[in-house]
Amino acid sequence: METKNRTDENERICLPDVFVTGLDGTESSLQELMPGNASLWIFFKQSCDTSLFFLDLLLKFWKNFPDRQPPIYLISQDSLSETQSFFKNKECKIPVFIDAPDFALSGRLNFRSVPASFLVDAGGCVLRSEEGFVRDALAEMIDTVLRKNQFAPTPVWTEPARIPILRPG
Repeated sequence: METKNRTDENERICLPDVFVTGLDGTESSLQELMPGNASLWIFFKQSCDTSLFFLDLLLKFWKNFPDRQPPIYLISQDSLSETQSFFKNKECKIPVFIDAPDFALSGRLNFRSVPASFLVDAGGCVLRSEEGFVRDALAEMIDTVLRKNQFAPTPVWTEPARIPILRPG
């Protein structure tokens, strides 16, 4: 459950240029999705209570950005139809992509549990990663994405004292 800072060049992992499917069924190359600045990629699975907990918090946070959204992406490890069904009645403006059934992206990033979050630089290389829900580390990662993409500082958690510091995936 530790944060991994990817500063050692020998450990440098970059997102592969694979295709992922959006909720609308269209395929996109990861390179097409890269914003040119830091971004956050969050992998989840509907069967994981910690993923659902984190998604709920993210959806609340996202309401702070009605006009311009930060480059934060959700990557589902469930099938397209399961993911579409899951988001059908949710007000989700966060871009959602599918990494099933082959898990090409998940496999390249080699994580063991979800949610798994990856702070990625402009070149698509992982700067930092986190598995499970670690409140302060995830807030720092989101703050970095906001800052590097010229967003106004925005509190990530509205009531941090009510949010657990750690919740394993």
